[in-house]
Amino acid sequence: MSLFTARAVIYLRRQLLEMYNLSGGLIQTVTYPSEIVANEEILDRAKFVQLIKNSLTERAGIPEYEATLVLSEELLFQKTFSTGSPEETKPEAEAFYSEIPFAAEKLVKKEINLGRETRLIATNKEVFTVIKEVLQSAGWKVKAIIPVTLVNDFSRGEGLNPGDIKHILKSNFLVKDADFLTADGADISPAVAYRQLPEENNKLLFLLLALVSIAAGFTVTWFVSRGKIPQINKFLPQKSAGAPAAKPTATKETKTTPVSTPSAAFKKKAELKILVLNGSGVIGQAGLVKKNLTSLGFTNIEVGDAPQEKNTTTADFSAQVSYAERSEITKELKKEFTEVTEQVATASAEDVLIITGK
Repeated sequence: MSLFTARAVIYLRRQLLEMYNLSGGLIQTVTYPSEIVANEEILDRAKFVQLIKNSLTERAGIPEYEATLVLSEELLFQKTFSTGSPEETKPEAEAFYSEIPFAAEKLVKKEINLGRETRLIATNKEVFTVIKEVLQSAGWKVKAIIPVTLVNDFSRGEGLNPGDIKHILKSNFLVKDADFLTADGADISPAVAYRQLPEENNKLLFLLLALVSIAAGFTVTWFVSRGKIPQINKFLPQKSAGAPAAKPTATKETKTTPVSTPSAAFKKKAELKILVLNGSGVIGQAGLVKKNLTSLGFTNIEVGDAPQEKNTTTADFSAQVSYAERSEITKELKKEFTEVTEQVATASAEDVLIITGK
């Protein structure tokens, strides 16, 4: 057993994880190969377990860690509605969960009361459950598994910043109310999230404490018998005979209600409605983009001309386009255009709106 336990935050994203220390420094990045993990599902469990072991738990010189796992926004399905009675909210919640494109047994759900609003959060537990099991088998402690969207003032960048890390580690609300270890569908309760000492170690620790207590008793007795600690009572605070006992002062916990973020079930590639508009003036450019995207499996694509020419290529995505599909489309566009701007949840009639630039 280590003499001390280091604390860390592990940020889980769709195809990678990032490990941060207390000051927000990035310690390690582990990328999941697409043949091992794809679309939040594990394709080869044995190789995934070995990847996590090799990358995190078997690094030379690493101390024992207490880890908080944080799920990125791209792994979460969320819905926020006005808080009401269970009879009023149950149909809406059931409809929301039924739209999530994962089998029910793979989902873990959390219902969080934010006062006037209630937020439903669900995610596929497969990846983080395996990571948790690998960490615990190596002696790590898993403190909590929390959604990043409840982190106050979350930076919404590519990773976590020092402010995010500080809030995650100090927020009692996140650990108590937003922990997926205590969510509906979780396989483990917080009580077993911490490694228990072997029975022999417990006995040894008890014996050591007993010896220390006995030694301390003999030391105090020796000093008192030789007058080294005279009139010890006069150094202790005295109670007034008639004074009433002081009442404890209650402290009120202030909770910050996070800003709600819209979310919806992701569509499959063939279901995504894509519109490509030629904004460069180059004849046939929209058709070329359509051809390239079709080769990637996107089939519902229409082309046209933009109302005016643009210098920069833009790609607007609705909330129903997954991170994997957004990344694939953006990567393909960057092969043809030097400047590509990506925006999320701005498309309206289409799931993806692409306007090519010069």
